[in-house]
Amino acid sequence: MVRTYGWVAILSENGLVNNALGAIGIAPLKLMFNKTGVGIGLTEILMPYMILALLAGFGRLDPRVEEAASTLGAPPWKVFRHIVVPLTLPGIALGSLLCFVLAVSSFITPKLLGGGRVFLLATEIYDQAIVTLNWPLAATLSILVLVIFGG
Repeated sequence: MVRTYGWVAILSENGLVNNALGAIGIAPLKLMFNKTGVGIGLTEILMPYMILALLAGFGRLDPRVEEAASTLGAPPWKVFRHIVVPLTLPGIALGSLLCFVLAVSSFITPKLLGGGRVFLLATEIYDQAIVTLNWPLAATLSILVLVIFGG
């Protein structure tokens, strides 16, 4: 939550980014209360989880396999595509799934950086249950989340 408030200070209309752009003569950008701000905030918050999962995947990679492929004449892009990616696919899948689950269930960041204008599943469930008191729709959306995570 503290990081999200930091992003509010950085991305707001009078924030660090727009002040820096104004100093070099570029018009201010609309970075808050839209999908751009939510995307920036969620990316920064979820990046450590993806990096840790990728490090776990790349940690399993034996450098001798890459060296053997290079010695046999494979160009670097083929080594990456045919050796590195398949061997690290479990780490890539783990990071992607972990970030997906955390992003779908994220509530505070979309609510603060989106300003109530960006509708994600968690914020929509909250709005339907608390704001509009449409409990059947909130329950249906909650079951949808359970099906997505359990399926």
